[in-house]
Amino acid sequence: MGNLQNTIPMSELTDKAMSLARDNTSSSRDKFKGLINRAYTQEIPRKEDWSFLKTSSAVSCTAKYSTGTIAATAGSASITGTGTTWVTGMTGRKIKIGSNENIYTFTYTAATTGTISPVYSGANDITGASYIMYDDDYAMASDFDRFLQGGTLYKSRSGRPYYLADYSFSDQKWNDEFYYSPSDETQRFRLRGFDSSMNRVVELNPPPQNAIALPYDYIKALTPMTEYRTGTITTLANAGTAVTGADTDFDGYGSTSYVYYLRIDRDGVGDSSVWYKISTFDSNTGITLASAYKGTSIASGIEEYTISMIPLMPYSFQDWILYLACVHAAIDENDPIVQGWVSEAKIIETECKRLYKNRNPNQDINVEYYG
Repeated sequence: MGNLQNTIPMSELTDKAMSLARDNTSSSRDKFKGLINRAYTQEIPRKEDWSFLKTSSAVSCTAKYSTGTIAATAGSASITGTGTTWVTGMTGRKIKIGSNENIYTFTYTAATTGTISPVYSGANDITGASYIMYDDDYAMASDFDRFLQGGTLYKSRSGRPYYLADYSFSDQKWNDEFYYSPSDETQRFRLRGFDSSMNRVVELNPPPQNAIALPYDYIKALTPMTEYRTGTITTLANAGTAVTGADTDFDGYGSTSYVYYLRIDRDGVGDSSVWYKISTFDSNTGITLASAYKGTSIASGIEEYTISMIPLMPYSFQDWILYLACVHAAIDENDPIVQGWVSEAKIIETECKRLYKNRNPNQDINVEYYG
């Protein structure tokens, strides 16, 4: 294995999977990176509610707004308010006007003007009508993947959580029990679609009439790992930390929201990899390492290199990622070698469940076959 003790960078996992599967052609690298990420972001996280992926957030609900009155013209999208103070943030909210049965979507124009969609229905124009404007759609956390098993959004009652009913998979039941008027007794929700930032959207019913927070516990989504190998390294001194590249875009690739490692490929790849944590991406051609480089100095050279993300999983999971990638790359799942990988994956899964599911290292746990 490489020099790191508590993690295996994605690039090293890819090298090892290709070697184990005896498929070391350069054209296969993207395939194995995809299989590594499939195991990392989908297959393993969806096995269990792993403790290291559990986190919490809350939906912050806005209060209903009904100040002033409205005038609307039949067949028109324009509405005019009297005594209203509408603001830009109200765009997208629902609005019900007087006794009209329809529910419209509001778009802000000014403090006393706006538009609705669809156009105002009915045979007659109205003036001085009361209205209710509310929001029933809210974005979930940007890394939301799913609720914990048995959990949903909840409210507190006498200090204990009261869970809302999840109607995400029952459109008919949702429609049968739908209630348009805002209430303090929000009882149900459904997950539906994504907003413009690709965050999951939750719809609440009845819509809340007051500004409240609805907490929830969830499993966070993992983003695919990537590597960067464009250009070359031209200077890096022995015992130094300053790295200079040519034809690179270091700061365009790296971000402060992830951890990255660098290796000089001549120092070893796969099990022989020697990695250095990156402290900062300084420019398109400059990097600073977190520790001193121990290899032979590079001066005016053109050395190939790899920058890699690391899995945001405990170290004990990372060989599981490796074996799953090899199993899914295999053509013949009945091959004895492939069956050996399956067995190794089962052993690792069992250990991971002991440590990160029920925290009982002495309890036997059944695991499923990977097919």
